[in-house]
Amino acid sequence: MAYMTRLGLWGDGTPFPQFGNFLARIDQGGVGAMEAVSRDLKAHGAYMARTLSYEGVQYDEVHHHLSDAQKHVYDTAANAWLKVIAKIQDAIVSTHAPGRARARALSQFWATHQLFFKRLITALKVPTAITEIQKALDNHQSVVVSVATTGEAQQKRMLQQARENGSSLDDLDWSPREVLDHLIAQVFPIHANEEYVDPKTGQKKWRPVKDADGNPVIDRVALAQREALRDSLTDVALPGNPIDLLLEKFGPENVAELTGRKERIQANAQTGKKEVAKRKSEGVAAKKNNLAEMAAFQAGKKHIAIISDAASTGISLHADRRACNQQQRVHIALELIWSADKQLQDFGRTHRSNEMSAPKYVLLSTDLGGDKRFSATIARRLASL
Repeated sequence: MAYMTRLGLWGDGTPFPQFGNFLARIDQGGVGAMEAVSRDLKAHGAYMARTLSYEGVQYDEVHHHLSDAQKHVYDTAANAWLKVIAKIQDAIVSTHAPGRARARALSQFWATHQLFFKRLITALKVPTAITEIQKALDNHQSVVVSVATTGEAQQKRMLQQARENGSSLDDLDWSPREVLDHLIAQVFPIHANEEYVDPKTGQKKWRPVKDADGNPVIDRVALAQREALRDSLTDVALPGNPIDLLLEKFGPENVAELTGRKERIQANAQTGKKEVAKRKSEGVAAKKNNLAEMAAFQAGKKHIAIISDAASTGISLHADRRACNQQQRVHIALELIWSADKQLQDFGRTHRSNEMSAPKYVLLSTDLGGDKRFSATIARRLASL
């Protein structure tokens, strides 16, 4: 907006001598301040905001009821996390880890804890997602499935691990359990500490023990405890990556994947063994994969699309009058985004101008209280629109 001097928002006769002053104050005020500016500009006839009508848009909350087996999986995972936090706290005490190490370990623990359970809950919903997808296909509708994360960081880490160890991809665990194992490897305190007297304050403190070369000395007891804890996680059976589960069910030839992933793990058709497959459309540069997949979906060559945050803007997957595929879109939110605003932006991929029919949104949730909170918030936003 810096060139829009005639709006009268800054300059002579205003509280802001320069545009920089205006920008700093509005930035400090956040969304509320920006809404106030927009409101005043609209009142003066200097700003017009068009909003696409939500008339005809349908939305439905579909609840996935956890089976007894899935409840056992969830309870086992929850007990594993309780065990891990207890062991980490015990190790912090036994190794006399400094306060900063304690704070860092707990901070990483809870951040990873949240990520783990969000991925687990998403994977648990896949059976109901498959049922809803098949129902839509049988009704001659096209389906868009949205997820917030793809698990690509975990995949890269595990591929690197396989290359370094020379192990087979079939021997690796592609479930969310690897997230927990990686956390233990990163934050479980295994370095020895020694007590000393601070010459400035005269207080007793703890500091890392170092060898002659200046390297931290490892506490063998703590190391053994860490490895025993990692080994105990092998009893936790968890489902795999939701995107790969859907691709395995419906086949890559029928599913357009619009994500930030460059590679995916798939089973070899002849041998059945897992292998790395480049996510690349034939005759298309890798950076244009998503555009090629979008074109295939809009042309009706594929009737299922999976989108992540990487394709939540600038992508059109609606029933465009100019597209060959004019079937009604059923947009299934398999994994809801933390922000309701971002989730509505994601829904905007299937509800755009010049469409043959308005989409149907399906909000998938489980009977877990923490998961229902997200779907309830999004449903309330959709109802208000």
